[in-house]
Amino acid sequence: PAYLAPQRPLCIPSRRASGLRGQRPKGAELMCQIIDRFFGTVIDCIHRYCGDVVKFAGDSVCAVFEVGDNSGKIPRGRAPHLRAATARAAACACALHKELHNFVAWKEEGAPDERAIHLSLHIGVGCGPLTLLHLGGHHGRWDYVLAGDGLLQANQAEPMAKSGETLYEALETLIFTL
Repeated sequence: PAYLAPQRPLCIPSRRASGLRGQRPKGAELMCQIIDRFFGTVIDCIHRYCGDVVKFAGDSVCAVFEVGDNSGKIPRGRAPHLRAATARAAACACALHKELHNFVAWKEEGAPDERAIHLSLHIGVGCGPLTLLHLGGHHGRWDYVLAGDGLLQANQAEPMAKSGETLYEALETLIFTL
């Protein structure tokens, strides 16, 4: 499947987040609301492009855009071939940037715009085989573990993308700046 790499949207430097600490006891509630709004938009966008969120890791989201199998029948939501899945991942990345670049996470009432906390994201997209393992069971704890070329490509591309950029490490190794 095409793989939308971990995004790192919620790295709020502590000096910027300090304004939330001053909102006690509501600081933690405000942070939860920010995370809910931001990740809610991320999840909705991924679903709009027929992707599946498979893992949250800190401030990252991992999503896959699956390809149908070789049986000739394409399950609902899956792309008919790898190019289509990669195109969906790329379109989703563009939409995420459009919807969430410079996202206003928090702004103190009456404060100037430059004092607001803004979030942005950078994305890596990989393409290729992916293995999804569902491991665990001990004490009722389960975890998804991802492995494969698509994951490797995406994880190599993501840290090289700057804020507001998507780096595509797929098929033709294309680089797009948004």
